[in-house]
Amino acid sequence: MITLVDQQNDQDFSVFHKILGGLQDEVLLGALNDIELDSEIYAKLPMEQFALPELRKFPVNSAEDALLSKLYFEQQRPLLSEALEDKVAERISTFLNLYNLPEEVFAQAGSVKEAAEEKTPIYLLPEQRLCRVAGTEDLVKAAQLFEREKTKLPIPQRVEFSQNFVKSASTFGLLEIPCDIAKYASCLDTDLGTTRYLLDIRAAAVRRKGGDPSVYVKLASLLGHIEVTPDKEELSKLASLIYTLDKQHGLDAPAYDRKLPCAYTTVFNQADSAVEKQAAQEEVPFRELTKAELVARYGEDLVAEVEGHDGEVDYDKLQDILHRSGVGVPGSTSEGAD
Repeated sequence: MITLVDQQNDQDFSVFHKILGGLQDEVLLGALNDIELDSEIYAKLPMEQFALPELRKFPVNSAEDALLSKLYFEQQRPLLSEALEDKVAERISTFLNLYNLPEEVFAQAGSVKEAAEEKTPIYLLPEQRLCRVAGTEDLVKAAQLFEREKTKLPIPQRVEFSQNFVKSASTFGLLEIPCDIAKYASCLDTDLGTTRYLLDIRAAAVRRKGGDPSVYVKLASLLGHIEVTPDKEELSKLASLIYTLDKQHGLDAPAYDRKLPCAYTTVFNQADSAVEKQAAQEEVPFRELTKAELVARYGEDLVAEVEGHDGEVDYDKLQDILHRSGVGVPGSTSEGAD
């Protein structure tokens, strides 16, 4: 069995010194020599803080560790299968971007040391020291990065990122909050009819897996008796509860928020006014939405339920289900069931 070496088990630092010997940039060498590692934290890190989580190898919990893991990984690429090599390379690259350490740092160097010297940096993920922002330009870049990479972040980190993004946007005067970030920050509106319907979809999915869907059924029933929509704080707690239930029933992987709308999509399911106006101006008829667009809006399970043997979507059946569930249909004159 191949043993991979990283900063966790390079006890005599033989691999590290081999890496240093191959580097030419004096500034980068100095930055690496200045890094102080706390070996005790690695055992406490969650799986998602490793570029190779199955083996808990190549930690990326800080800018310094991501930098080291990149160097250790490059030294040992030939030991990995092609599929595993691509996976690790992608995860390390993702975290280097989140830490504002692009690949060019290995040629340009100095970025780690300079970042450490900045005063009171603001991180959108402060515990992991991810996504440093100092103004609206950084926030725009962070939003773009979040849009590309959010599926690689666990739900709690998406929420933390989004909440801190909204706070920083207020500080720096950024007026426009992307819809996805507003959702995870609990800023979007809620249609409880849609939430109840998506809870019913979860109950059906759990039932098909042989599980007990009673909690989802009871929760949907309770929401049906609420006359006034709860405030954002209570709705955020509801989304957190649904996420916990989804994890318990195995609904959170591997296609969470693609096959099944995630807990925050389930609760904060109404696009902000700007998005609604844009959608209204575009006037895309319901029956002209592609299957991919329908899956993105309503979830793969629902679309599969109204898909015929020929793979075609029964739009009449889908529209009827959505109306009975109180979900608005683009281009439809009906607002849903009474």
